[in-house]
Amino acid sequence: MAIPVTLLPTMLAINHGHVVDYASRPTPLVLTVLAADTKPVPATFDWRNINGTSMVTTDVNQHIPTYCGSCWIHGTLAALNDRIKIARGGAFPDVMISRQAAMNCVPSLKAPDDPPSGCSGGDPWDIHHYLSKSSLPDETCQPYEAKNQKCDASGQCRNCFHPSMIGAPGTPDVDYTSPGCFSVASGPRYGVQEYGGVAGELPMQNEILARGPIVCSIAADSSFMLEYEDHLVEGVYIDPSYFPADGTPSEHTSEEIDHDVEITGWGTTVGGVPFWVARNSWGTYWGERGWFRILRGSNHLFIESDCAWAVPDVAPLKRSLAAHEVGDYVSGVQRKPSDADDASGLLRRVKSQKEHEATADASTLSAQTRLAATTTTVDALNERAPTQAAGGRGASGGASAPSATGAVVLVPMVALAAALGVAQWRKRVTESAVGTQPMMESGQGATSWAAEYQRA
Repeated sequence: MAIPVTLLPTMLAINHGHVVDYASRPTPLVLTVLAADTKPVPATFDWRNINGTSMVTTDVNQHIPTYCGSCWIHGTLAALNDRIKIARGGAFPDVMISRQAAMNCVPSLKAPDDPPSGCSGGDPWDIHHYLSKSSLPDETCQPYEAKNQKCDASGQCRNCFHPSMIGAPGTPDVDYTSPGCFSVASGPRYGVQEYGGVAGELPMQNEILARGPIVCSIAADSSFMLEYEDHLVEGVYIDPSYFPADGTPSEHTSEEIDHDVEITGWGTTVGGVPFWVARNSWGTYWGERGWFRILRGSNHLFIESDCAWAVPDVAPLKRSLAAHEVGDYVSGVQRKPSDADDASGLLRRVKSQKEHEATADASTLSAQTRLAATTTTVDALNERAPTQAAGGRGASGGASAPSATGAVVLVPMVALAAALGVAQWRKRVTESAVGTQPMMESGQGATSWAAEYQRA
């Protein structure tokens, strides 16, 4: 059922999770200054489509399994995840930094000694500053739970046993931190080498073009959240309340900013409407499969007033991949493997085993082929001569046995095989195939075969 938007106050601010104290922000950590580019930026650019290849990672939802004001984490980590992919040229593997580990561990710059703010909201600068001094694991270490937790070892990376393994012989001893679960080492972790802020259309475009997506704050009021599809102009979101018809200044202020989103590119519609390409964190069922386009060049919804960027450190991942490190299920420790066996000796054993299997398969297939041919012959003869005189011999594909009425009914070879037993039947098939023993010895009538069948 649709939410009765008419019951909501106009321009209702919603706590999506953007909470900022500008005075608490540190001096940007800038190691690389982008050179001034005298060339005009392209009219269209989108990291989702670089010569037909997407350089962005997957979409997620901050509001499940329960509502959580963690947009500051989602928007910031989305941009970092994509920058990691871009820095590595789109090479495997895609990396998603753990949102829950960030929830558990990243403190507020305003109150660094307090527990991390998590669902209570924060600032992208909180994350960038933290990652310049520390690091976070990837999403497989600690999946998103949409609730504030502790920044202990298990709160950063954990694993679990199946219930049947807990306490069972052979299960390694571990220190359980929750039912069936225990902390593990995380493998490669991710920090940032430098970070800073950017604002304004052209500086934003230059930063996106040079190093990847950025995270920007936005005033995502109830109209944007609940009536998005009602305010589209050629697919671009434009809130008319920001442009009064009488030409008077808009009553909106930057105090309404309450959300953080990722911007990955820009473009212009056929009708000439300029737009930003942005990723939201409300699931793929909202907007354009989780994304949206919004008016560009007018600081619409204040989206061009406060953006942040960071350069991720991918060196730990590169080292791990170069060393071909493997990890342990219980400890999580990553190490370069030592060969447990000589490769040439192992390959010889593999080859020998494959030859044995091929020989066995060929033998089985040959026997099955002969048996199928025999059964086909029996079926044909049964159709043409369903009965024969008592004591008579059937065709080579079957034998006859007395029926309740005194008639003799052909017994298919398959039934005889079941009656005689697999070993004896295979012996007869093999001997018959090589010509040392006929399927029925000379003078052996179907009656004796039937008798044998009945005894079995």
